Amino acid sequence: MSAKKTAIFKKHKSVWLTTLALMLVLIVAASIKIYEDVFASNINLNDNEKGYVFMYTNQSFDENMERLEQSGLLKNTQAFSRLAKLTGYHDLVKPGLILIATCNAFPYLFF
Repeated sequence: MSAKKTAIFKKHKSVWLTTLALMLVLIVAASIKIYEDVFASNINLNDNEKGYVFMYTNQSFDENMERLEQSGLLKNTQAFSRLAKLTGYHDLVKPGLILIATCNAFPYLFF
């Protein structure tokens, strides 16, 4: 680096460090949110319990999400809805009885 650039960096060192710290905090917060939405368990059942939800043919994804929310089987229906829309599941909802179960402390959704 030239002497002029070094002098500018030293003069604004606190601004650079503050910006870096802020970016680090934002990355950590985004990582935690992604982990909670994608990888953390979202099923509100104890080990080896089962729950059932019926999805109707002529209902939209949002109407079926209301039914799922009313069942109380999901801890965070907003995270499930967000993930379903990101993965394209909201267009692929199939009617029928859906089993929601946990096996050995690992949750599964069976369609």
